[in-house]
Amino acid sequence: MGNQIAHIPNQILNVETYFNDLSGYDYVKNLGVTRFLKVAKAKTRNGYCVLKIFQIVDQSLPYDQYKAQIQEIYSILHEKEQSPSPLKNCLPFQIVSKNDRSIILTRPYIKDNLFYRLQTRPYLTRIEKKWIAYQLLIALKHIHHVNIAHGDLKIENILLTSYNWVLLSDFANFKPTFFAYEDPAEYYYYFNASQRNVCYLAPERFYDQARMRNDINNDTFSTSFGKLGTSEMDIFSLGCILAELFTEQPLFTLTQMLDYRTDGYDPMPIVNKIVDIDIRAMVASMIDRDPTKRHTAEQYLNEQTGKAFPSCFYTFLLPYVQKILKEFSPDFVIYKLHRDFSYIINSLLIENTNTNENSMDIDEEKNQESSQCLLILLSLALSCMRKLKHLHSRLVALELLRLMIPLVDDQIILDRILPYVNAMLHDDYHRVRADAIRTLVFAISSVKNINQENADLFSEYLFPTLSTSYIQDDCYVRSNLAKYLSVLAEHSLRFLEKTYLIEERNHTVNTDHFKLYEEELKSVQTWMQGKFGDLIHGENDDQNGQLAEAVCRSDLIRLCTFFGKRKTIEVICGHLTTLLSQPNWRLRATLFDSLITVASYIGLESELFILPLLNQGLVDEEEFVVYRVLKALACFVRLSLLKRKTIYEFLRQVAPLVCHPNLWLRLSVIEFINSICETSHLADVHGFVIPVIERFFKFTIVQVGNPDILYNALIEPLSRELFEYVQKMQPNENLFRYLTDRSNVRQMTGSGLKPAYIEPNDSYARDAFERLTELGMKEEDEDKILALKFFVKQAPQYKLNISASTETTTRPGTVNIKTPPGRRLDLSLNINRTNNENYSTRNINNDASDWSEMFGAVTMQIANQEENIPTNLTINSNDKTVNENNDEAMLIDTMQYQLPSTENITQHRPHVFLEPASKIIRTGLRLQCLTEQNNLLLKHEAIYREDCQRAKLLKRCVPTNVYEITDQKLWTP
Repeated sequence: MGNQIAHIPNQILNVETYFNDLSGYDYVKNLGVTRFLKVAKAKTRNGYCVLKIFQIVDQSLPYDQYKAQIQEIYSILHEKEQSPSPLKNCLPFQIVSKNDRSIILTRPYIKDNLFYRLQTRPYLTRIEKKWIAYQLLIALKHIHHVNIAHGDLKIENILLTSYNWVLLSDFANFKPTFFAYEDPAEYYYYFNASQRNVCYLAPERFYDQARMRNDINNDTFSTSFGKLGTSEMDIFSLGCILAELFTEQPLFTLTQMLDYRTDGYDPMPIVNKIVDIDIRAMVASMIDRDPTKRHTAEQYLNEQTGKAFPSCFYTFLLPYVQKILKEFSPDFVIYKLHRDFSYIINSLLIENTNTNENSMDIDEEKNQESSQCLLILLSLALSCMRKLKHLHSRLVALELLRLMIPLVDDQIILDRILPYVNAMLHDDYHRVRADAIRTLVFAISSVKNINQENADLFSEYLFPTLSTSYIQDDCYVRSNLAKYLSVLAEHSLRFLEKTYLIEERNHTVNTDHFKLYEEELKSVQTWMQGKFGDLIHGENDDQNGQLAEAVCRSDLIRLCTFFGKRKTIEVICGHLTTLLSQPNWRLRATLFDSLITVASYIGLESELFILPLLNQGLVDEEEFVVYRVLKALACFVRLSLLKRKTIYEFLRQVAPLVCHPNLWLRLSVIEFINSICETSHLADVHGFVIPVIERFFKFTIVQVGNPDILYNALIEPLSRELFEYVQKMQPNENLFRYLTDRSNVRQMTGSGLKPAYIEPNDSYARDAFERLTELGMKEEDEDKILALKFFVKQAPQYKLNISASTETTTRPGTVNIKTPPGRRLDLSLNINRTNNENYSTRNINNDASDWSEMFGAVTMQIANQEENIPTNLTINSNDKTVNENNDEAMLIDTMQYQLPSTENITQHRPHVFLEPASKIIRTGLRLQCLTEQNNLLLKHEAIYREDCQRAKLLKRCVPTNVYEITDQKLWTP
């Protein structure tokens, strides 16, 4: 070896044959066989390694001397690696074993080298190539400082990790330094293992054969290490590597190198293809034929600071990455990058801020290049994502990607980030999959520039993943998909349309392209239509309608734009119609919010679709749903989505709600009236609006469009006790008939005369009327009850319809563990009262206040600024959730019950806690709103007492054998 060429063996053995002489190495696969070295991949207990095997033919060669040199290189570099300035960019041969027939060299296995990386997607960016070139100069600087020359620098011997960390490998002190240019056989034997016919060797290594023979006889060419290869030779080879790195074509073949040696070939046309002028000048200097004109690696690094290489390479990036590599583990890297993200951004953006004496302007080009350096750390983070062990690490990794996405180019998002996020959609943890959907949507939304290659990104890549069992089998993951479904639909259409526009701009659109566009659009819409239907109707794990609610709360206008008007009516409207029969009142309330969006997109044609839903929603059992219907009506009027005839019909229907005990409903009716006045002519207001609403005001109103005047002129609402009692009475036809007769008597009675009422013939109506009188009903309250007759009669029937549609076939005593029954202790059940005591929800005994505080109740002190406002309001603080994002906040009891029935009168009704709307400006109005709503809440505290009274009435009206009280002690007042 050296300059003494070895005899070429006559027989090349199979590489597996040499493993018989090794222990602890398991053969994996063959990496290449030449006449000089055989290369194989092996597995040991410490991981994978590469074995390079040299077959011994001539025993006279000084093999021990070469072995000692290889071990010396390893010792020097390994010792330097443990020093404060380690050589992290070198990977020398570690173990040399020798037997009678072979010499075996080994080093750790690295999957990729620079040659294969240049041909692999995603392709290296310019900043990544500069980062690789910078590391190569750093590596040469360090090995040259310890008097080590590589001897065989070529693109195949530069290994790259998955995060683009450079490792110099295969130091070639055992290969000859000089060659006779007349006979290339020796060169091909030692240096042409890749068969690419590319030459990276410096021209001074080729000698005339006669001169070389004479110098060998005079011992000019010493075979001792350190006197053969020089740093200048390595610099020339590095210049060839950088030229191929930045132009993606080799600079010299062997023939061209031999011509270049004699000035017969000019490589500058290829060098001039390098875009960066600083890199171009540096490469031209490196490949100079005169070795004395080539600079050292350290000189090049100093010269190119802030020019070819950003300053952050020197001051931040290299030290930071080296520090991470000292304690390299995937979880550690992710945590550190996330924790140091602000510091990273400041370092990358500020380091390249150049100012001079006369100006403080920032060099935009250098600052942009510096921000691109974030891609290097992004590659480091992505290389760790599939190896993370802990749940929290994966969530932090996804959050880190969301921080980096706005700072990188669109192509980086599509080619590098999306594949890793897509892989996280198959994670074992459902929280990771849900967060991956969020990151995926954010990444897609951040992409602005789209090329033709991304036309089928959704249909061929993303949608199949979102349809896998990893997404479909978990309700939490699907709720996140439902939340972002409209965003995915919008951007899938954007990608498709922009791709078609690019083809049209390039004049490549023809009939086939249009057909492909139509087919692609149909494919995307079909997937989105099926997914929308699946999420709206849910599966067995969505009994409470959470998925449908998430879809309704999403931006439906994007879905409408995606489907178009015709499909919006067919798909979206068709599915939304079915939601009104769902038992989840939150879902029904959300439905009417989404109706505004859908109807505004469809236009006047939406009236046929929304009218049945509005009519059904007005008689909903939950007052909050009715409130949302009234708010939707006001929006429809302002958007001119309803005909005038329809508006006035709704006005006649909802006007009596100004007598409703719920202040929110009264205010929403006033808002509806105000919207009609704003969009109607003054003559229409006086001809159609005032005649309908004037009977509900204390005095004649002139400025009907002023909501403050309307509210102050309203008659007093019906009390909550009277409304609840009438609503619970079933059947109540006889009572309404009797109240109607009394109203007719009052109208026929002259002024100043006392009406002569007739006692009802029906005993049930007589007892009910007596009970209403005990609850404080006056003659004007009778008219309010009759005005609210429609809502009192229809709401219970609407509830029965919903109960029938959700009736289950479970046997008595079966407990559904998915929805366990709530438990509640009512501390006011056993309070002794007299028979004449008025069971009002405003008079709650506080004898058990100590127990109430123990079980989580709180007392709210309200300033008594208006008449009939209680000073103590008790609210259960443990059983409510607060939606702080809504101005009209709701306090919802999380325990759910059923209405009391004759079969089980000990059951609770659901508690609905409402806070007053934040838009009420006047202090007195806010206090009254708070009082009225909390009276609605506190009605449940007296539910048992009212049930007692109802039980007494039923006993007098119904035979004893039909209705019996099972627990007489519990219901003794």
